[in-house]
Order: sequence, then structure tokens, then C-alpha cells
Amino acid sequence: MTLLTDNPIWSLALLLVVFCCLICMELFLPTAGMAGVGAVAVMLASLYVAAQHSLLSALVTLIGYMVVTPLIIRSMLKIWPNTPIGRRILNRRPGQVKDVIKVSTLRDGIPLESLVGQTGVALSDLLPGGLVRLGGHRVDCISVDGSIDKGHPVEVTKVSGGKVYVREVDSMANENPQVQTGVSFTPESLEADLE
Repeated sequence: MTLLTDNPIWSLALLLVVFCCLICMELFLPTAGMAGVGAVAVMLASLYVAAQHSLLSALVTLIGYMVVTPLIIRSMLKIWPNTPIGRRILNRRPGQVKDVIKVSTLRDGIPLESLVGQTGVALSDLLPGGLVRLGGHRVDCISVDGSIDKGHPVEVTKVSGGKVYVREVDSMANENPQVQTGVSFTPESLEADLE
């Protein structure tokens, strides 16, 4: 016991160990903040003991707490989700995979990415969103070209963020090469067509 009273370094080291234990208890046990209050009290007590020895030792002790505290909290927070309390709060089962990238799928498990390029029929007006039948599946889709009327053929252009984007397939453009989409007409070109 004389070793602890004669040399304040041992007292400060013991108080630092008690501080670390109290911080860990606060993170791992439901103490309602009492372990955190105890950790702050231990830190203040160790600063008082260090200040009784010298101002330099108090400053070194304060810097030590400023370095150790974030390291303890960071390492404990990495461990915390795998503890029984952490799993219960985060609603995880033991052995559950963390950070799994979810692939958006249809109800029967078909990935949405596999729909790109498929054609289907609008089951409702897409203003810009609505239902489309794609390969026997009813899929919520978003039109990239504005509104699409019910019953018109559509093609999936992309899948992004779990949303399926479609554009209207112009069946008349395939049958009649004279019809072009996206061409702006001027009054002169219309008059030339009428003559």
C-alpha cells in the first residue's frame, strides 16, 4: 500500500484502469448512466491526485485521458453489436451477416437487373409511375419519356435504386419507316409534306 501512496504514477495507473472498466461497463451493461458518472468521477479524482503532485503530471494525465477515452469507446463500439444487448437492440440474430449488399428482386426472387431490355405492356397509365406486365410479372415502373397510356408496349431501359425505368416502344415506327420520333417539325416542312 505504501507503493501507491509514495509514487502517484501507480495511483494514476490504477485510476486509469478503473476508468476504463467503468467506460466498458457503461457500454456493455444497462447501468442507466451510473457507470459513466462513476468514470467521470474517477477521471476527476485522478486529475486531482496528479495536480497534488505537479501541474505537469496533471497535464499529462489529462492528455492521457483525451487519448485513451476515444480509443476505448471506438474499440468497444466495434465489439458492442456482437454482444447480447447489442444484438437485441439492433435486432440481429447471432451469426447474422453484417453489411450485406441487398439485390433488389421481384417477389419470386428474380433480380430486377435481369429485366433490362425486356418488353412488356403498361397495365395502367404511367404518369410517370404505374404498373407494367413484364414476362408474367406485375412490376411497378417509372416512365423516362413522360406519360405512357395503358395498353402501350414498353421496354425496360435501366434499373436504379430498386426502381425499374421504362420507355414506350413505338410499334408504328417499326411498321412505318416514314414515322420518326423525336423530330421537330417546322411550318415549312409541314407545307412541303402537304404538296
